[in-house]
This record gives sequence, structure tokens and C-alpha cells, in this order.
Amino acid sequence: MSSYMIDNKTSNIYNALVMDITPCDKDTRNENAIDCTDKFIAAGFNLPENNFLGWEFALDKNGIPGTVAFSSPTAGVSRGDYKWIFEECLKINTGNSAEMQDYFCENRKVYAICIKDPGCDQKASIYFDLKYDCLMNGKDLTNCSNLLKVLKSVGGAYIRVYVNGSGDEDNAGSILISLPEELSLRLRTVLCTMFPFTDIKEISKDMKKEEYTLHENYIGTCLRGLLYSLMTCNTADDLFIFDNDTEIEQAPPELAYNTPIKDLGLRPRAVISLTRAGITTFGKLKALSDDDLIRVRNLGRPSYLQVKQKCAAFRLAGEVAPITSENSQARLDELIGLENVKEQIDKITSYAKMKQDMAKAGIPGKALSLNMAFWGNPGTAKTTVARILAGIFHDIGLLASPAVIDVGRADLVGRYVGHTADNVKSVFSRARGKLLFIDEAYSLVDGWENSYGDEAIDTIVREMENHRDETIVIFAGYPKEMDEFFDRNPGLRSRVPFKINFKDYSPEEMERIVELEAGKRGFSIHDRAKSRIIELCARASSCVNAGNGRFSRNLAENAIIEYAARVYGKDGAKDGSGFVLEARDFKAEILPEEENVSIPLGFQVG
Repeated sequence: MSSYMIDNKTSNIYNALVMDITPCDKDTRNENAIDCTDKFIAAGFNLPENNFLGWEFALDKNGIPGTVAFSSPTAGVSRGDYKWIFEECLKINTGNSAEMQDYFCENRKVYAICIKDPGCDQKASIYFDLKYDCLMNGKDLTNCSNLLKVLKSVGGAYIRVYVNGSGDEDNAGSILISLPEELSLRLRTVLCTMFPFTDIKEISKDMKKEEYTLHENYIGTCLRGLLYSLMTCNTADDLFIFDNDTEIEQAPPELAYNTPIKDLGLRPRAVISLTRAGITTFGKLKALSDDDLIRVRNLGRPSYLQVKQKCAAFRLAGEVAPITSENSQARLDELIGLENVKEQIDKITSYAKMKQDMAKAGIPGKALSLNMAFWGNPGTAKTTVARILAGIFHDIGLLASPAVIDVGRADLVGRYVGHTADNVKSVFSRARGKLLFIDEAYSLVDGWENSYGDEAIDTIVREMENHRDETIVIFAGYPKEMDEFFDRNPGLRSRVPFKINFKDYSPEEMERIVELEAGKRGFSIHDRAKSRIIELCARASSCVNAGNGRFSRNLAENAIIEYAARVYGKDGAKDGSGFVLEARDFKAEILPEEENVSIPLGFQVG
């Protein structure tokens, strides 16, 4: 690899400091990550031209993060500068280090986040502006947490974030990933989800730096999300991030409508700005939309974020609590479409209740086995239903926990003889009393007889038998591939009595999902736009890789970007009070490549 920032002489990087994550209160993590990110980018911009400021992190085999801050030899960044930049999130672990071990070298696979198409720049900039200003939906933070999960499963992975000393927000810096082996599909998918409008390219010797320099918004979103997620995984109350368990939602505590905002622990600036705007109680604050809050004069981004955190941390007395595992059946009933799935799950649940009563009555019978196979194309809610099903089985007493252990090939198949069996046994040990969800199960079949994949399947069969009274296993994947998967091992098919077929959504159901997703983001859809949505969904449904519900979500998000460009762009009316998506906001460019190969994908989620 040839790097424009370092010349493969690691001793030329000086003032490199090893740092530890600073545990902090949950309510302040996001704010601390934002403050740190702002200082990191501003400090990098203020370095002399052709210099850079960098930050690198890795996860050890136990998921414990290690981080290093560093700069170019002529940057003049001192120990005190590093401490000032990272003091909210990181603490210095050692003194100045003369050298850094270089994991971004020719004997490793090094990849860069690159802009997919120059024509995407405008949309990407609008998207990240919206994402940064309205980040409290937590989506980007979730993506960062998912990235850490995948990196931990890979092992030996490093990420570097650079900021150039040019002060140019369009060419702010780079994000590089170093791996001991080829980039996996899972990691590529997570990265593309986290960074829409980008490609992940392997660094080559003839690659120019312009090909992998990024806008400030990309750098900021990555660094902020990673710092937040790392602070989260380093605290005992949030270790679920690396346990692959589903977090159990708890209803936030209540506050009365007339609770004064001065009692919420807000910044003085926030209290003053809100009071001047007539927002004096928690009830009035809770009633504000994101856009109303953004318009509060002199509130500022840090105060805006703190207010959103407080609103999320408390609910208004008398407000309906969010759905939790205690009413998982309601979550299933609320899903759009999937009528055959709901019917089958109702039968399975009834069967499970009957077997429980028979066992309590001492009636002999075959041991209860509820292992299942989910057949379905992409985006048909297989993972969502599995998580809801875990809650249902927990509610009726079949499982000790509503958590889901979500694994794939990388978690099960080892790299040497004997390693695979240990991996599988470890996964089943973690899944005791829980639901084990094996996604893309067919990926275990690698085309060779007596391979590590076959070893994984054989061990899974044995462990299913050993843990049949305490673990429910669900295998999920695409229809044709799943048939081949079960044909590989006859003993596996006999231990999975239930097969649920997840049918593709109809265009009308996809339109309802678009409305739902738009509503979650504060938008409604004009009646005249609905026929346009159904038309696009019908065209997309002809492609097996359209993504079903995933396509519907992308269609809604892409329409919001188009709305922002139309209303808030330089030629727009600047009046977004209606926040109503029109037919012209739903573009054919979002259609899969098979349908529209001449136009690049408007919003890609892997």
C-alpha cells in the first residue's frame, strides 16, 4: 500500500499516544462524542498543509477496545493537545511513544471508504447534514455498534480516521480499514449501510489520494459514532453490544406535564433559549417536533442534542409506553402483511402451550422441538419476526430470556481443524435459554464435501440435540439456497419440524411500509403520491433482489433527501412547514439495477 499520509516508516509518526476509553454516564456519551469529534476535525483543519491528525482503534479477542492518537512528524501536536481533543472520551494510557506498529502495510488487506460516484456528492452532503442535525433517531449509532460487532468477529481489524491539515471540508480526510484477510460480505454490508453513496475499495499502489478523501460529514459521523459505541461497550451496563443479544426495551420513567424544564438538568443556554420561546414545562417540550426544536432561536447543536436525550429518557405521565417483550404478540400483529407467517406462528405458539400443559399433566409424549426454518427473499422481515418470536416464547415460559443470539458463518466456521466445533459449542453455550438465529445459514455450505462447513453443520446437529430443552434454533435464508442447505445433512432436516415461508410483499403492502417509514421520520405522504409509490414498488417487486421492506425504507429515505434538495436547496422555497412528500420526490433512480441499469442507485443499503 502506498499512503499519502505516512510513508510506511512508522518511526516517522511521533507523539503517538495510547489511550483508554473513559467510562461516562449514559446521558452524556453522545454529547461527549460530538464535542470530541468537533475538536478533532477543527484541530486537524488548523494543522499546516500536508500534515494530518489521526486516530486508530482496534478490538482484542475479548472485544476490549484499544486506541491510539497520532499525527505527522511536522504537525507539532503535543501531548496536551491530544488530551484537550479527547478528554471527554479517552484518557492517556502511556507517555509519548517513539513508534507505532503499522497495520496498514503490504502484508495486510487495506481498504478505504470512497465516494461511489461524483454525482452522488450533492445528495450525500444533504443526507449527512440531515443525519447530523437530526441524529437522535439513533440509526447511525446503531450502525456503528453493528460495525463493532462484526469487527470483533473478524479479529485483528483496525480502523484509522484521518483529518487533513488543509481546512477543506470537501477533502477533509480519509477512513481506512486494515484486515488480516479479504473483506467479508458482512463487513462490507455494514460499512455501506453506515456510509451510503460510497464504495469500499482496496488500496492499490497506483491509487490517488483524491479517490479516498471524504467530506467532513463522513469523517464526523464515523468518529462520533465509533467513540459513542466504544464508550458504550466499555461500561458494564451496556455489554450487550458484544453479546449479540437483543436489548430488552424498558419503558422510560414518567414526568408530569407541568414539570419545569429547569428541573431536567439541561444546559443553562438550553433553559434560557427554550424559556424565551415559551417552552417552560416538560409537557410543552415533549410536544415539540424535531423541526420545531431546531427552530428554537440560539439553542445550538449541543443543547439540541441534550434536549432530545432528555425527551427520550423520560416519557410524559399518561403516555402509552413503548412496546416491550411483555406484549410481543402485539408487535407481531402490528407488522404490515405477513399474514401467513402470523397464522403459522399462532399455530406453533398454540402447539407449544398445549405441549406444556400435557407435560404438566404427566401425559407422555415426544419431547417438544420448536426449531424452525425461515424461507424468504431479502427484506421480508425474517430477522424482525425472529426477535419478536423470542419475546413470545419468553412470555409463555418456553425461554428463560427474550434475547436473541444472532450469528452467521463467521461466528461458526473456524480457520483450522477443530476450531469450528469449538466455535459452535461456544455459540450454543451463549444461547442457553435463548433463541439462536443463524442468518444466511446456507453460507455454511461451501461446495466441498467434508469441509469446515460440514463440520459446523454436524456440530450444530449434535448441539441442537444436547440443548433441545433450553434453546430454540431458527435457520434463515433465501428459498433455493436453503433447500440445498438442508439437503446437505438429512439429520438436520429431521430436527427442524417447522418451515415458515416469508412471501414477498405486495406493492400495496410496500406502499404502506413507505408511509410508516416516512411517518417515523416526521413526514406524511400526499394522496396523489401513493399511486406513484405503488408503481415503483410494483416495478421493484419484479426483481428478486429488490429488498421488499428494505426497498420501501430506502424509497422513503431517498424521497426525504429529494424533498430536502427541492425545498431547502439553493433554488428551493425554504418553506418546509408541511413536510409532505409529493409524487415528484419518489424517483425511479431508486429501482434495483436490473430494473434501471443506466441510473446509479440513489440510496443503497446492503
